[in-house]
Amino acid sequence: MHCKNIAAHAFFCLLIQRYNKQLKFSIKKWKKLKMKKILFSLIALSLGFISSFAQDSTQLAAWSSFKNQNGQKWIIRWDEKTGTPASLYSGKTKHYSGNAEDIAKTFLKENIKLMKMKPNLSDLKFIQTQTHRDIKHVKFQQTYNGIPIEMAEYLVHILPDGSVDMANGTYYPQIDISTKSAITAQQAFAIAMNNLGNNVVIRGDTIAALIIYPDSSLFVLSWKLLIPAEEPYGAWVFYIDAVSGQIIQRYNNIHNVNGSGNVVLPLIV
Repeated sequence: MHCKNIAAHAFFCLLIQRYNKQLKFSIKKWKKLKMKKILFSLIALSLGFISSFAQDSTQLAAWSSFKNQNGQKWIIRWDEKTGTPASLYSGKTKHYSGNAEDIAKTFLKENIKLMKMKPNLSDLKFIQTQTHRDIKHVKFQQTYNGIPIEMAEYLVHILPDGSVDMANGTYYPQIDISTKSAITAQQAFAIAMNNLGNNVVIRGDTIAALIIYPDSSLFVLSWKLLIPAEEPYGAWVFYIDAVSGQIIQRYNNIHNVNGSGNVVLPLIV
């Protein structure tokens, strides 16, 4: 019995030693991961990275006021990257007068604190009004120093009686980058052509536009190129950094589909 107790005690001590080693290793690993996160956060702040934004007290107060004025049925979905409303829906505002563009602008101006937009909407460019089943869909493009921000559009949806029942889109309240391009559109085009290969055959007009590209981590001044080509076949879209000349993204806007079936085209607003 005595030998058995000694063996059991030794085995227990061995387990304790292994546990302590694993615990020390886990603590060291945790500290390294924590330091990496801190370093990444510092780098992100210094380079002007796009971060996740929480709603401030002014926005939350504006949201409470909005529901008090327009009804408690309204629902809001926040954009985690921008801290602004990605969508407002499930309610109905008062009746507005005027054309669709004027109504949309009035609605946004009345809710500036909630939307975190500029008071005069100076960075929103009216794009178009589409009507579907008597509902008007007003689209705005966000710009920075007159340059459009890619994938940053905001829509206001207006019922036949002039009330707003929904607003949705993407709006970036904090942008601060240089809008001076280091390469020309022709140079960006040459970079794209070189990327496509040696035997490129253009089959139409190419388009180049200076835009601001919200990358996964930061805003990038970029050339957006649309290149229709017979060889290699496709409608090629390029985003090229207007400072470094690096290709940020490239894709073919023509997709091949094999098979049979019914095709339903959704309303795009």
